[in-house]
Amino acid sequence: MNGLMRLTNQRVAELGPLVHAAVVSFAFVFIHPFMDGNGRLSRYLIHHCLGQSGRLPPQFLLPISVAMKKHEADYLRALTTFSKPARQLCQVTWGGDEHYTYEWAPEADTWFRCMDLRGSDLANLIVTIFQNGGTLSNNRRKRYAERVQDHVLDAIEEAVSRAMQGQPLSEDGED
Repeated sequence: MNGLMRLTNQRVAELGPLVHAAVVSFAFVFIHPFMDGNGRLSRYLIHHCLGQSGRLPPQFLLPISVAMKKHEADYLRALTTFSKPARQLCQVTWGGDEHYTYEWAPEADTWFRCMDLRGSDLANLIVTIFQNGGTLSNNRRKRYAERVQDHVLDAIEEAVSRAMQGQPLSEDGED
């Protein structure tokens, strides 16, 4: 939540105000910090980010709920596609009120350590490989070829694949 709050309250010029607002809102829903009200707060965050950027006039409200309802299946599919792999890393048992237990999968921290780096090539590669079942498509390899050497792409792909299988990130066990 601390990282999300920093992202929420800073202007991210390279993202642009609309993308910034969407990322903040989506991330808040993904984190889902409360038992109730997460959706309403995520929509507030869209207005907050756009207002702070100057792109939304004061006291102006966008019909975000209407748009989300109209495209609800697409929204839920995007949310599930992103969150399902991460949710498999942790079993949460709710015992009522504020009583929770968490059981983490081995190497689960690898996924969450990369969440702070989402704008970087490394984070994008890790998420892409993770969502593609442990491999990097030839299309993505070509896209990163100018910035990332082939043997580095291979190493990232191998580390993500090993983490997904619950193995140490490197063959020698030194992570």
